[in-house]
Amino acid sequence: MTKTNVPVIRNLLAEHEDGLTKNEISKLTGISYGSVHSVVRRQRDIFIDHWRPNYESYRWEPVWCLMKPPENVPEPEMKVMEYLRTQERRAA
Repeated sequence: MTKTNVPVIRNLLAEHEDGLTKNEISKLTGISYGSVHSVVRRQRDIFIDHWRPNYESYRWEPVWCLMKPPENVPEPEMKVMEYLRTQERRAA
C-alpha cells in the first residue's frame, strides 16, 4: 500500500455517499484490488455500511463508506474529566 492510494480512495468514497465495493473502487481508480483491500482495512473511518449481492459470484459483497465527522460536537466539560480522573485513582 502506497501513501498516494489513501487520499485517492478516500476522495472517491467521499464522492459516493452510498458507498462502493472494493471491486468498484479498484475499477474506478485503476488501483489493484489488493491495495484497495489494504487501504479500506487500515483506515479507521472507512467501514462496511451494508451488503450488496454480487450476481456474478452469487455472494454478498460489503459496501464500504467513508464516515463523515459530525458537526458541532460539544467539547467535554472539565467536571466530567475530573470525575473520570478521580475514578481512575480509586481503581489504582
